[in-house]
Amino acid sequence: MNENVPVIDQRDISIHGYKTPERFTAPNGQTFTSKEVYFTQIIRLADVFLIGPILIYASFFKTLPTPLRILLFVIGVATIIYNGRNYIKTMK
Repeated sequence: MNENVPVIDQRDISIHGYKTPERFTAPNGQTFTSKEVYFTQIIRLADVFLIGPILIYASFFKTLPTPLRILLFVIGVATIIYNGRNYIKTMK
């Protein structure tokens, strides 16, 4: 045998030859590919249910200039749509 051939531990190989990622189970029982993905999902939910609605609510303050009110409304709606879409896409 050739001495330059590396020895591969079979526990490090998945179906396609790549190392299988570690899984993270959240307190609610959902399984994620990593802890970082779990925390990213929590931030996305905060954006959808907290940040976006606050921006939309602030856009209705009559004391603010109209261009700022429009900008706050658009950013609030975009935040909800973008992060909601990414949350659903990641959960599939």
